Amino acid sequence: MLVLVIVVFANSANAATSNTDCAEGSTCSSTVNLNDIAKVTCINGKTVESISYRKIYFPGGAEGGDCNLYQGGVGQGSASIACFAQSAYCPTRPSGGEAYNLDCKLTIKCSGSAAGGGGGGASDFIGCFNDQSSRALPSKRGGQETWSSCKSQASGYTYFGMQYPQGDDDPNTAECWAGNSGYDRYGSTSCSRFDSSGHAMGDGWVNAVYRTASSCTASCTGDRCGQSNGCGGTCPNDDVGACGKCGNTACCTPNCAGKNCGDNGCGGSCGTCSSGQTCSSGTCKKNDGQSCSSNSDCLGGFCISNLCRSCAPLLGSCGCCYYDTTECTGGLCKLKNGKTCSLNNQCTSGYCDVTCKDSCRPEVCNNADEDCDGSYDEGAVCGYDLDGDGCGGGPSDFNLINSKSGLSTSGSNGKYDLNADGQINIEDKQLMADNAVASTYFRDSDGDTYGDRLVYTSVCGPAPSGYVSNYDDCDDTSASKSSIACGICGGCSSSQHCDTNNCVSNSKSCQALCSNGLGKLGTKTWANGAWGLCSETACASCNAGYTLYSGTCNANSKSCTATCSSGTGKTGTKTFSAATGAYGACSATGCSSCGTGYTLYSGTCNANSKSCTATCSSGTGNTGTQTFSATAGSYGACSATGCSLCNTGYTIYGSACYANSKSCTSTCSSGTANTGTQTFNPTTGEYWACSATGCSSCGTGYTVYGGACYVNSKSCTATCSLYPIRWCMLCHLKELHSNML
Repeated sequence: MLVLVIVVFANSANAATSNTDCAEGSTCSSTVNLNDIAKVTCINGKTVESISYRKIYFPGGAEGGDCNLYQGGVGQGSASIACFAQSAYCPTRPSGGEAYNLDCKLTIKCSGSAAGGGGGGASDFIGCFNDQSSRALPSKRGGQETWSSCKSQASGYTYFGMQYPQGDDDPNTAECWAGNSGYDRYGSTSCSRFDSSGHAMGDGWVNAVYRTASSCTASCTGDRCGQSNGCGGTCPNDDVGACGKCGNTACCTPNCAGKNCGDNGCGGSCGTCSSGQTCSSGTCKKNDGQSCSSNSDCLGGFCISNLCRSCAPLLGSCGCCYYDTTECTGGLCKLKNGKTCSLNNQCTSGYCDVTCKDSCRPEVCNNADEDCDGSYDEGAVCGYDLDGDGCGGGPSDFNLINSKSGLSTSGSNGKYDLNADGQINIEDKQLMADNAVASTYFRDSDGDTYGDRLVYTSVCGPAPSGYVSNYDDCDDTSASKSSIACGICGGCSSSQHCDTNNCVSNSKSCQALCSNGLGKLGTKTWANGAWGLCSETACASCNAGYTLYSGTCNANSKSCTATCSSGTGKTGTKTFSAATGAYGACSATGCSSCGTGYTLYSGTCNANSKSCTATCSSGTGNTGTQTFSATAGSYGACSATGCSLCNTGYTIYGSACYANSKSCTSTCSSGTANTGTQTFNPTTGEYWACSATGCSSCGTGYTVYGGACYVNSKSCTATCSLYPIRWCMLCHLKELHSNML
């Protein structure tokens, strides 16, 4: 018989605090039940040296699973954990298990000399902090050091840490690490190991951190809640600070302007609402089913036929959910328990068995879907106990009919002929399946004849001891509360709502989500059947290595990559500015490496080669390549020379462009030559002779004749030897005549 135990807890607005005083150098514990707060206080002005907090599971009392710290911490005068079910401090159910959290246990060690001595090291203790392979304390000073030898080895450093205890070999030694800052860069944690003198010794990837020089006096005076106490810890939120700060409400002025209910801002109330009403944003609103005159009267926002109702906002055609038969669930009007249904998804509970029921249960043979999986009667324990085990319809009963199938019904085989038709066959098995004798019973722990709807079992025959057939109990731990279940047997106060079987407060504490820091504490309010959003959304403080700006925790620095064309940029850092709220420029510039086909030179990626065009006058040069020199940091000469194509009016010859024709002047002595042209010969690569000849004009003292310039006069000597003078004159005239011709 399988009995599933389900226990539901809720936070209590009036949680009891169990305080334990702890002497200096001592280790003390406090264990509390759900909905209470465990607190341990160090007396005589001592501070918390180490903390651990665990859940205790029921049944068996096994310990396991860390809770979250509620208040206080290492370096402060006390520490607390809140044992609230389904809260941020101590979650209810361990992962993957069927056991449920029953208690919470807090253990701390107070500073001071521990029993047996220890060299006074506790006064130098800061706390335990997480570590990684890139060490928070970078200098390793020894592999198997005692607390005192590690402190000596770390001389000259500000901090030293004990890590990796040697376990059974020697619990008094550990690796010794030292450094001057950054011990908390990976976050704080609790200490779980100590040497024989009471010194915290860290654990795998956990540093127990101490100061090497002198002890530190924590200071949390003034308005320092949530801030550093100067010794590696954090001041609690209940420090006495300025008026209205750090939880100091002694001078708070209540403010109920415009309110008739709810919080007055100082922990008090502005009033309570009447029965049938719920406080919403400082105003009493009427619940569904209460009389009304306008929509503003109603918590659900709608007054229909003078009755308050809640509506399904996502279904315009559905209208308002009828308060007496349906309620708004996930934006849909769904039937309440006890209302006639035909499908599971018609019910608020998600379970339909002729009428809507509160939960799914094991199958029984009644042609209904008790386990809400869409099938009927599968796996149910049904009629005819053929094997005599006290429960009919089990697998062995069906196997017996199978083994007797087709045999004679005489003698002892007659009991297998269930329908008495003279045959043992499939019809007998069908008849067994159609006759259910299994029933579901509910646990009655307080003996008031009313069962707990969440704890049940299905068996054949009468109810087991301690179980009844109904599930009408509202509180199965008290016989006096059999008919006062919230939402079914009665109702909750105006400041509460029904959570299954319990009335719980309409407000609860919450903490804003904060990446890399601690979110601000706020409140959530129950309204319209669901918890609203947390009133706070920003971060209150940031982890080490992060800066708070406009409610967000930003890493003090982050890696960045310089801009690099055709390669990988150098890696640098950007630093966050608390003044501007933005990151500065990357500290790195240039490339660190280049892609294939590129060469790195002075932080720039240059293509190994690039195309180039040869120099060509009056045409297009040939195409070639230039190769980059990693030595010179520049490109070499183009591999191509000469022209590949000439412009109009030019002819290519031997990779050079020549003008098809060009002007020229003829040869002319003592005058101006005639102008002509020379034509290029592509066969010989030379120009033809100039088309012009002779002179166009002559200089002074010259006369043009037949394209040539002649001097107007020139001296001459007549030939007169042995001749009479008259013959000489005749000769001269003859020469002159000859020149004129």
